[in-house]
Amino acid sequence: MVSFKPTDEQELIRTTMADFAREILRPHAREADEANRVPDDVVTRGWELGIVQSTIPEAQGGYGDPRSAVTGAILLEELAYGDLALALHLLAPRLLTVPLVVAGTDEQRARWLPRFTGAGFTAATAALTEPCWDFDSTALATRAARQGGDWVIAGEKCLVPLARHAEAILVYANAPDGLAAFIVEVTAPGLTIGEREKNMGIKALDTYPLRLEDVRVPASSRLGADGAGVQRLIDAGRLASAILAVGVSRAAFDHARDYAKDRRAFGQAIAQKQAIAFMLADMGRRRPGSTRSCRRRASATWRGTTRVSPRSRSPTTPCRCSADTATSATIPSSSGCATRAALPPSMAWPSSSVERRGKDQ
Repeated sequence: MVSFKPTDEQELIRTTMADFAREILRPHAREADEANRVPDDVVTRGWELGIVQSTIPEAQGGYGDPRSAVTGAILLEELAYGDLALALHLLAPRLLTVPLVVAGTDEQRARWLPRFTGAGFTAATAALTEPCWDFDSTALATRAARQGGDWVIAGEKCLVPLARHAEAILVYANAPDGLAAFIVEVTAPGLTIGEREKNMGIKALDTYPLRLEDVRVPASSRLGADGAGVQRLIDAGRLASAILAVGVSRAAFDHARDYAKDRRAFGQAIAQKQAIAFMLADMGRRRPGSTRSCRRRASATWRGTTRVSPRSRSPTTPCRCSADTATSATIPSSSGCATRAALPPSMAWPSSSVERRGKDQ
C-alpha cells in the first residue's frame, strides 16, 4: 500500500505553511476582504517563502526543489486553510511557471522563468475558464488557428487572476490538433482586459475577464511547441481546485467547532446540542477522506498512471464534500450572530460555488 504520510521534509513544509497561514494570512483575511485588495506585506512575506521560486530549476535562477505532487498538495491545502483569496494571489504566478517547467521548451523556460526569481513579487496568470454556464475544460470555445507562421487566438475568458498586473498570460484554447496553451503578453494587439470582477468570498483577489479578438502570437509562443498537449496540466488544475477546497473546508470546520464550544444558549454550549454535535461530527468524519483522496489522485496523475476524466468523481467528491462542509459550518457559526462579519471571508455562500467549479475544471 502506498503511504501518503509526509516525509520529514514535507512535514517541515507543512509546518512552515501552516504557521504562515495562521499567523499572516488569517489575521489579514478580513481586512483584505473589506478593502478588496491583498496587503503588500502579505505579498512580500509570501514571496520570501519561495512559493514560486521553489518550482523553478536552478538553471533559471530558482531553488530547484524536486517536484512532488504530494508536496504541492500539502502546500495548497495549508495556504487555502489561511484564506482562499490571499492564497490564490500568492499562487497565481505558478499558473505560468509550473506549466513552463513541466511542458515548456528550453527557449521558453530561458526567456520567462528568470523573471520570477527576483527579490519582489512578479505577477503572472493563466486563462482557462470561459463565461458560460456549462463550461467544460475539455471543450473550450476559445479557438486557435494557424495563419502562416503565427497562431491567431479568438475567444473570451473570465476569472483570470491578476490579469491587469501580469506580464504574460497562459491562454488555453482549442487548436486543430487538440487542446493547447499559448503564452500571450498583455500588450498583444487584440487582447482586452475588462473591468475587475466582483466575487463574494474571494473579494480580495483581483480577477478579470478577457476578450481575445484575433490575437496573433508567434509559433514559438505555443507551450511545448506544435503538437504538445496540455491535458495533463488541465487535470492538475482540477485537482488543485479540489485541494484548495479541502483547505477551505478545514478552516470552516475548525471555525464552526470552536464557535460551537464557546457559544452558549440556554445554559450550555451549543456544541452540546444533539443536532449541532451530529453536524460537526459528520463534517469532521468526511474531511480526512477528502485530503487522502486528493493526495492519492494527485500522486497517480503526476506519475501518469491515471488521468482525471471529465466525469471523474475524484476531484468532484472532495469539492462537494468541502462545499457542503463550508455551507454546514455557517449554521452553528451564524447562531446568534447579527451579521456575517465574524465568519471567515471564504465561508461566504458564493465561495462554495467557486469550490464546486472544481468538478468542471
